[in-house]
Amino acid sequence: QSCKTLAVILRHMTNRLLIIIFLFVSITSCKKDKETKKISVTGQVLNELNNRPVSGITISLNESCGSSSLDNGSGWSAISSTTTDNNGFYSFSIEVSDCSGWKIDVNASPNYSSQYSTSWFNVKPNEDVNKTTLLYRNATLIVTATTSNPLKPNDDFFMNLPGIGCRCYYETTTRAKGGFYNEITWTVKRNNVTNNFSDTVFCPVNVNRTYTINY
Repeated sequence: QSCKTLAVILRHMTNRLLIIIFLFVSITSCKKDKETKKISVTGQVLNELNNRPVSGITISLNESCGSSSLDNGSGWSAISSTTTDNNGFYSFSIEVSDCSGWKIDVNASPNYSSQYSTSWFNVKPNEDVNKTTLLYRNATLIVTATTSNPLKPNDDFFMNLPGIGCRCYYETTTRAKGGFYNEITWTVKRNNVTNNFSDTVFCPVNVNRTYTINY
């Protein structure tokens, strides 16, 4: 009888031991997963015009921990930054918190006169990402609009420049692609008849390009 009792006790202890081991492994696994949530990104930045590496470009890793959608809008904060080397390469390998999204900003700068354009892309934890980004040199395009035939009350003029649109009749400055032909369009409405026009303007780097629309 004593042997049977001992067997029951041992079996009961074994079951309890298995449960303890299972719980320990589960907790350890969850803790490990949480601790090893990592963003791993390598990339290269090239000049879109000639595919040459661009050094000294600021790259930032941003996270959004709220309900912000995964776009380039508000709700993001930079958690790490670096710059491209002489060959245009950069990398991030950093553990992150339990947020809703992460993205890489390339040449992230609020400065309007930034030398190069900007770009961004989303990344996910525990995925190796390798990305090539093409940037172009910023150029300054100055567009003016003149007319020898003034608009009447029901007429209209609309000018569309690279990256922006403006309903205006005055000089407008915008950034354009340096070393490229940039398209500009404009629309003229007179006597309930609408006509659309377009032209391409070459914008050199580091030189202000002026173009005049005569409508």
